[in-house]
Amino acid sequence: MGAPPEKRVSTRSRNGCVECRSKRVRCDEKKPSCTARIVWLNIWPALLHAGTNIGPLPINPNDCVASATRDPNILQNTMLVSALHYAWNNKGDLALFESTFLFHKIESIKQINSWLASSSSAKDVLRCAKYISTLCLVECCLGNFAVAESHLNGLTTYLFTKQQDILPRDSQYHVDLELADRYLIIASNMIHSTKSRISNVLPPETIHQEPALDTEVAEISRMIHKMHLHEVHVPELRLRAFRMIPFLFGSIPPGRKPKDINMYPAILILREMTALVLQTSSADAPVPMPWYVWNSGGPSRLLYTMFTAHIQSFSDKIPLPTPDEPVFVSAWSGFCAAVGFYLITVPGICNRALPPERRLHHLKINILKRDLQKGVMEFESMNTETRNLWFWKAFVGALSTVYAQSIVFDERLDTILDELCVLIKCWTKLTGVETWADARRVLREVVWPVGAVKSEMCESLWTKVQA
Repeated sequence: MGAPPEKRVSTRSRNGCVECRSKRVRCDEKKPSCTARIVWLNIWPALLHAGTNIGPLPINPNDCVASATRDPNILQNTMLVSALHYAWNNKGDLALFESTFLFHKIESIKQINSWLASSSSAKDVLRCAKYISTLCLVECCLGNFAVAESHLNGLTTYLFTKQQDILPRDSQYHVDLELADRYLIIASNMIHSTKSRISNVLPPETIHQEPALDTEVAEISRMIHKMHLHEVHVPELRLRAFRMIPFLFGSIPPGRKPKDINMYPAILILREMTALVLQTSSADAPVPMPWYVWNSGGPSRLLYTMFTAHIQSFSDKIPLPTPDEPVFVSAWSGFCAAVGFYLITVPGICNRALPPERRLHHLKINILKRDLQKGVMEFESMNTETRNLWFWKAFVGALSTVYAQSIVFDERLDTILDELCVLIKCWTKLTGVETWADARRVLREVVWPVGAVKSEMCESLWTKVQA
């Protein structure tokens, strides 16, 4: 009988770290962390900080993740937004992430439906607005414009009802009302700009109709991604903007109120965009060239600047302006609502130069009107630039109303137009500006085309103000 076979000595260790065991790689078992984990710990901050050299506000990227994980409602939204980040890194294609995205989207819609049936406080309205706004952003950026606009119409209807009932009587310091306004502005501005970008290459009926196949949405998503790659700095800028979205829907510290902030960085971008879109090709009137604006990356930079401005307005530390630079102070909501009206009405690069849907227009013009009414009381303490910005917001809002009325008349908007003209009249009495030529010079101190744009409509509006 032969000798018994020798027992094979196992070389497998049971002391490896959980990280290496889960990845099925050999662990060197060094303490306190193995070499493999140390390498990833060193790389991770670099991945998070990708693109942080762009933009005015240095932000710790870990904060946005931390703010999301503290609130289950925000975490649900963050999972939806992660689909954008995944698709952007995958040439606009959701691919294997699609099933996860669909699961969280369905869960969000279920949650929204439950809140729609039972929302009885400002907090409920705010949570519902967050979810609907997130769906608007995600569907829009993934190329599903018909669904995105359906969500936007639902959000508009919901807020139009609740702002007349729950929000005015149940908002401490009006912070909940302010946040609901901001979500509406962000969602509508994003849809209007992205839709106009894609309308340069797709017919309107393709954009607005419900897609017959999922492949059509995927193709549009890849097209959006490809077009953005031609823009300056956009891949890094978009990734950073996506990572900041949890900040937009994060919880505001108790007692924190929004502050007016310097909008000069955004005004600089608007000036560049205006100069590009209305380049003069001859001695005649300016010829609209919107593709110059999109390829410059201006709209993406403006979007990112608006995100950072939102965060700054709720920060306990407002950054100091750069020496020798003008300071244009404004509330976030009033300024961003006016920016949306300006890009539609004057250069005509958003929403295919069409006025917003009536109820949406009514909500946004009321947001702007509340900001202007507050500003009238502060004229004496404003510097010249801030006072000029106040007039720019008021005139742009009034002009957008005149423009909308020239297409389809609405009695409610006509009433708001009269109220805006009264507010502008207060500004003219203080500044002594009487002629349209002088008023246009003030507008150019903020942002306005050099050439004649909607000159008859502007002069008619100025005559109404002076009446």
